[in-house]
Amino acid sequence: MELGQHVIVFAAIGGLGICLWVIHPIVRQALIDGLRCTSRFPALWKIPVQFALAYGIFQWIAEAMIVWRIGEWSGKWILEGNWISSAAVSDDWIPAAAGALERTAALGNDLIIPFPLSAVLVVWALLFHRNVVSQLVRTAKRGFPRTGVLVIAILSFSALAGVLKPFVYLFLPECIGWLPMEGEAVVAGATAINVLAVIFEIFVGSYLTVYLMLTAFAWIRGINADRMRMHILAARRMRYVLKWTLVTTALALTLVVAPALLELPSVGSFMYLGILLALFPVQAVLVFHNDSLRGAIAASARVLREKSGASAFFLGGAWVCFFILGLLTDEMLMRIQGDSLILGVNMVAGAASAILSGWLLAAWVCLYRRLSSDRRPPVFSVT
Repeated sequence: MELGQHVIVFAAIGGLGICLWVIHPIVRQALIDGLRCTSRFPALWKIPVQFALAYGIFQWIAEAMIVWRIGEWSGKWILEGNWISSAAVSDDWIPAAAGALERTAALGNDLIIPFPLSAVLVVWALLFHRNVVSQLVRTAKRGFPRTGVLVIAILSFSALAGVLKPFVYLFLPECIGWLPMEGEAVVAGATAINVLAVIFEIFVGSYLTVYLMLTAFAWIRGINADRMRMHILAARRMRYVLKWTLVTTALALTLVVAPALLELPSVGSFMYLGILLALFPVQAVLVFHNDSLRGAIAASARVLREKSGASAFFLGGAWVCFFILGLLTDEMLMRIQGDSLILGVNMVAGAASAILSGWLLAAWVCLYRRLSSDRRPPVFSVT
């Protein structure tokens, strides 16, 4: 397919996404409210962008260390010549479609990729915000009266693994030479740390998503809640969200992480995303209502069944936006050369995706409030 034809196809897909949003009046109003919400509380897009930029910078550092290890470090790595490539236009849109599906499903659960800042968050919380940590401990005990200690222990060990993971990621070759054990044993230990850290990263992503959802809800209610109060409230609401977070963690480990480690086909990742999309409103129900997990799943199914049009139009438009962004990123990456420039483009694309996610999350909270306000007003206040 020629470049001109690609432009036409991109424009048609983008027009489809706009139509999906504009046609439905409730979705259209929710998107407008989402823009107003993010302008009032910029943290809705700033926090995801900060994590996206941190991830991009970390990847750049990791690549720079690889170049340094093989003895080819110089200024040429940063400023390579021949940046523009004459690569043909790609017709493989499956990766962009899958990435867009992943970003869309993440809107309702954990839209932030915490790594590597999750390691900093542990130290930051223990040093400066121990009240939030203590609230999370009480939340786990109340949410799991019988197994609360076990849940806290798992999260604590996974938090420790989250602190170690960036260092293992950067210095694994050095660790193989330093530690008095076989290289295979070191690699196995690094893999165990990575898998254990995934649990904490999903928890952090879920917690921050709850925090951002509550921030959007504060705008809906016209409340100027301070940041620390919102963190404490988010920690309290995790009492209801934590069960769902553990379910999604188990699904991620079973359907995504385990097949990747065993080098099995990636069908499980699509099953995982399909489950998240089929139960998209569950986390919103748990954030705004004191429901059990079973009740939240039933309420989620009821919202999707009774308001299927608005939900489908919103999710479809969101997927189209992420899909267009992924296609543009892929096309740009095909036309540039040099690892440093590729990493830079990926970092910019990640930041753009984070801004879009922040807006769509605010719009989703506004939309959910409209879809559920007739039957189930929230049972708590942010004041």
